[in-house]
Order: sequence, then structure tokens, then C-alpha cells
Amino acid sequence: MKPLSDRDVADAIRRLSDLNAWDLRNEWQRLHRMPPPMRISRDLLIRGIAYKLQERAYGGLSKPMLRRLAELGNKTSSPSEALRQPTVVLKPGTRLVREWDGETHTVEVLEGQFRWRGRYYRSLSMIAKEITGAHWSGPRFFGLRKRKVSATEETEIGDAKTEQLASGGTVLCAIYTRKSSNDGLEQEFNSLDAQREACKAYIVSQKHAGWVASPDMYDDGGLSGGNMERPALQRLLNDITAGKIRIAVVYKVDRLTRSLADFAKIVDILDAHHASFVSVTQQFNTTTSMGRLTLNMLLSFAQFEREIASERIRDKIAASKAKGMWMGGRVPLGYDVGDRKLIVNEEGAETVRLIFRRYAELGSVTVLRADLERQGIVSKRRQHADGGTSGGRPFARGALYTLLQNHTYRGQVAYKGEIYPGQHEAIVGEDLWQTVQERLNANRKARSLGADAKEPSLLAGRIIDRHGNRMTPTHANKSGKRYRYYVTTALITDKREAAPRGQRVPAGDVEALVLDRLREFFNSQIEVSDALIPFTLDAPALVATLQKAKSISDDWLSQPAIKVRALVHAIIQQVAVQEEQIVIDLDRRSIFNIVTGDDTTCQPNGMSANANSNYTVMVKARLRRAGKGMRLIVGGAVAGKPNPALVSLVARAFEIREQFLSGSDDSLQSMTRRLRKTRGHLSSLVRLSYLSPKIVRVILDGEQPMELTATRLLAAAKSLPISWTEQHEALGLPRS
Repeated sequence: MKPLSDRDVADAIRRLSDLNAWDLRNEWQRLHRMPPPMRISRDLLIRGIAYKLQERAYGGLSKPMLRRLAELGNKTSSPSEALRQPTVVLKPGTRLVREWDGETHTVEVLEGQFRWRGRYYRSLSMIAKEITGAHWSGPRFFGLRKRKVSATEETEIGDAKTEQLASGGTVLCAIYTRKSSNDGLEQEFNSLDAQREACKAYIVSQKHAGWVASPDMYDDGGLSGGNMERPALQRLLNDITAGKIRIAVVYKVDRLTRSLADFAKIVDILDAHHASFVSVTQQFNTTTSMGRLTLNMLLSFAQFEREIASERIRDKIAASKAKGMWMGGRVPLGYDVGDRKLIVNEEGAETVRLIFRRYAELGSVTVLRADLERQGIVSKRRQHADGGTSGGRPFARGALYTLLQNHTYRGQVAYKGEIYPGQHEAIVGEDLWQTVQERLNANRKARSLGADAKEPSLLAGRIIDRHGNRMTPTHANKSGKRYRYYVTTALITDKREAAPRGQRVPAGDVEALVLDRLREFFNSQIEVSDALIPFTLDAPALVATLQKAKSISDDWLSQPAIKVRALVHAIIQQVAVQEEQIVIDLDRRSIFNIVTGDDTTCQPNGMSANANSNYTVMVKARLRRAGKGMRLIVGGAVAGKPNPALVSLVARAFEIREQFLSGSDDSLQSMTRRLRKTRGHLSSLVRLSYLSPKIVRVILDGEQPMELTATRLLAAAKSLPISWTEQHEALGLPRS
């Protein structure tokens, strides 16, 4: 096979995102020579395929390294998990024979996999499921071990059998009914009653199997099947979880849910508690592939029907809005609703006009908020259908911004970015409306320019990323605290795809490093002298300039911020945030002017006044990934010895991946119940198992960067790149 080039690998990985789930599963089977787990996410499918592609091109982990990881993984497993692992070691070449349903099946044991009927499998459990159509422990199915039952389990089984015999072997069935709307529910015999009667009749027909209808009623009237936020459904699932209900009976599948995703969740709950459901009018067997296909088709049509109904409603709302009609929602301050139309409430309307006038006079929402609170003006009081009340509180800034831009007060209706003439009366006059909007726009522009910012971005307009792209200052607020960043401009103005290698770095870190470097520059006689070489300075003049530069460095920390800002803007031409350092280009002419106070007398030796005369200084600082942004690490030392927590995490990741791909669990959700871990944690571990071999070797040998800890690695798992080269870059390792 011809080896793949770097470009071939990159192209192949890039094409994976365009493949559908079926093609991805086929590609997985082609590369792994065995099918993927039945329930595996698209992300993990792509990661597994990409890992194999890169492994073929660059090589994978050696067998000694894999054995070392396996040994470490066994040490990290709890005793209860170790009992679940196969206790029999099978040598390659061994043949396993099992008779099932009148047919003999032969399985050949290979190195790290099994072959049955010409196909390759990672585990015996996957083969057992193919043969029987049900979940089996592969070693137990082929007679390699017996299931160990604890004393607690024996007691529970015995109690269950005793209870079943005492009750005559009855199977308690719950009838679940649902109707999407409230129409007709007030009738003596409504749709819910009709569904229940049909389900009862079906349960009676299964009396020979011990089916008995539960006296509890699980009715959801007037609730959509598009989600699981339904009281009766939640009560039913709780009873199933508690073991009270064995079978859920519905009239049709779409009564249970119209969402494929929700149905998968419900089935997981049923399977976990050995319960099942029956649709009275739709007969199918979910233990076969054809039955599951039929069920998925029915649910797909049910979801399609729900989405069509939603589209009709959205179209009706859009048409009504275009005609300027009021289509419901929270009634704005200054209006009441009568005959499904907005009617001006004069008392509230006067409050709205006052708010608009005061903003036009004050020009600040913050000042306006304080003024309204001082006058005792509060938000609209609202009475809810359940008897509760809300509102009647001082206006928040966000509420005032929304009110001042609400086109309803102008006599218009806004819908999805379009403005239509409304059928209601305007409260605010056109002149006042325009004045307020102009002031809002002016304030918005002033904020974007940083004219009145408390923390102006020091390097705005001068900082670029490692690819030479401009970076823009931005910020985020969390718990009342502002966090400032410099972000590659394309990430703000375009989508992520337009700048896949764009950067986001903390503004405070970059600015602090740049300011410290400038102070160090003025304190260094050698660097200042080098910067002034192109100028004709005699010895006394040079000594004077060096003394001036030293005084600037000494007084640096006591200078007001505005003076430091002016100095930075005068001297710095450009700041480039590179992978291993920050490069700062200083303007020689500006340095000369600052340390001599002379703007015109001297010219550079042998250079024109227009010549490029930048002087470059650097700060050693490495960019390291931290969540969605980057950190700046000064220095860049390595750990020097293995980090036990980090090594344990990587070993655990490989162990979890092996368990997941072995087929002993059909999904990560099943593993969460067995291992008592969250699905998010297990998903992160599986992603970490696809770290490049170089990263794994570096971690096991203790040569990782100091800042790479187990906590940081686990936190970075969700956004971990697929490409090995990009993984090295994200985790602070040299490129391959």
C-alpha cells in the first residue's frame, strides 16, 4: 500500500465531516476491519477513523507501550470493574463453537480480534448479539465463564420470584394517553378516554400472559409530544424506574413521543429496568432489525407531521405579522389587549413617553435607570393565569434598552428583522423616536471606539496574530467581572471556518508582557544605544539620552495611565503574538524624539527620513490552549518526571475505549450505569484515547510541559483537535 502524504491525510480527515453516518460506519469498518459500536456518536466515529488514517501514515503506539498502558489501566480499575473483565485468555488460532437455534457457529480467535463468517469483530459480545439478536456477555455465551451472582443479587432474585408466585405471576401494565390540544377534553367521553378503552381491551386480550392494567391513570391532555416535559409521562417513567410498572401500553407510538431523540431516551430507561412498551394499533417486534426499522420509520413520520404542523403555524404567524396584527405574547407597557388587539393604556403610555423624553435629555441608559428609580417609576405589573404576579420593580438596563428600541411604540410590528405597519396606535411620536435612536447609535459607536472605556485596549490597531492577521479587542462578562481579549478579526466578522487557525489571547497578559518589556528596554543601555545607532549622537549626547531613558524606566510605574498609553502608541509600530514569543517592533524615530526631546535636528546615518527604521525586541512567551482561548506561558519548562494523575488519566482513557469498542455495552449510556460515571466524563476519556502516539509517549515519560496537568487535559478533551499536528500545538508540544 502506498504511504499517505501529509496532504493526503489532511484531505482525508477534512472530507470526513462531509460524510453521512452510513458512510462513516462503512469507513470505520474498512479501516478497523470490524463494525463500530451500534450507538456511537458522530464525533467519536470521525475521531476513530481519523486516528486510523494517521496511524497508517505516521505509525502508532508500539506493542510495549500498549502493554504498559494496559497494565496501568488495570491498576486504575476498581475491583468491581475488574470482575467484569474476561477471566479466560484465548490464544490466536483457538476456535470457539456454539450451537444456537439449530445452527452451529464457529468463531476463530485472532490477535486482538475475532472472525466469524468472514467478518472481523473486536469482541465476542458483538458476535453473540449478531447471532441471537439480543445482548449477551460473549464469554458467557460461548461457555468461557459463568456469571457471578452476589449474595445481595441472590436475595433480590429470590424475593422477586416469591413476590411473582404470590401474585400469581401478574405483569402490571400502565396505560399512557396523550392529546396535543385541549379541544374536546371537556366532553364526557373524549380522545383520552377512547385511547384508554382501546388499551384496556388489548390488556384483557393478554390475560393469559398475566397482564393486568394498573389502576393509576397516566393522562397528558393538551401537551405536545415534541418533548418529555409532561407530568404524566414523567410519573410513568419514575414508576418504571421504581419497578412498579413492567409494560407501558399506548394507543399509537406517536402518543408516547414524536421525537426520535426522546424515544431513544425512553427506550434506554425501559431497557435498563427490564420493562417494555406496546402499541395497540401498530404490531412490530423491536428485538429484530426489521422491527426496529419499522419503528424508526413510524417515528420519523410522526416527527415529520409535527414539524409540518409547526411550519403551518409559523407561516400563519408571519402572514398575520405582515398585516400588522397582534399575535400574542407579553403585552408591552402602555398597552392593554382587547378583542385580540393592542389598545393604548393612557397611564402606561405616559410612562413610556416620559422614559423616551428623559433618555433624549440624559443620553445614558445608566443615568436614566437611576433617574427612574429616584422617581419611583417601575415596570409593568402582570397578573398570571395561575394567580401569580410579576413586575412592579425598578427597570433594569437591559429592559430599558429593549423598551427604547421597541417598534411597537412607533405603531409598527417587528418580525424576524422585518418591520411592518401595525394595526395599533403609536405611543411615541416620530421626532422623539428618531432622536432616541440617533442617541443610541451614537453611544453604540462611542463604545465600539473605546472613547469612554474604563479599561482601553492598549494595543488596539497594533496587534496581529502569528499568521499576520489583525486582532481586535473584545471582552466577556462573567459574574459581574469583565474579561478582555484580543481576537483574530476574522473570528468576529466571519465564521470560524473562515479563520480555522485564528487566535484569542487574554488582553491583560499580552499588555503586561509588552509594558514590562518596554520598561526593560528603557532600562537597558545596550538596547537603547542599539536603537539610536542610525542617529548622529556624540558621546555627551548619548550619555544624556541614556540617562533620560533610565529615568523613564524608573518612573514607569508611577506614570498615569494616559501618559503610558500615549508613550506606547508613539513607540510601538506592531506587536506580533507568535507561537513561542511576542515580537515588538519599535519606531526608532519615536524613541529618539522621546529620549532627546528633538523632533527634527538629527537624521539617521546613511538613511532617508522615510526609510524603514524599526527596532525589534522580543519576549519569550509560549501560547498554550486553555479552553476556547489561549494562555501565555513565560519560559516553557517541562515537567521532568511523570505526573501520576496525568499518566493514570491517559491509561484510563485507553481502558474505557477498549471496553466501549468491545461491545459489552451497546452505548456509552449503558456504560454510565455500569461504571457509575457521567456520559460526558466517559466521552471525554474516549476522546483522550485518540491522542497522538507522541503525546502519549511524552506523558508516560514525564516530558510534558509543566502547565499540562490531568485537570487541564480532561477539560481540553471536548475541543481537542483531530489532527495530531494540531493536538501537539494545542497542548504545547513541538510539532511532529
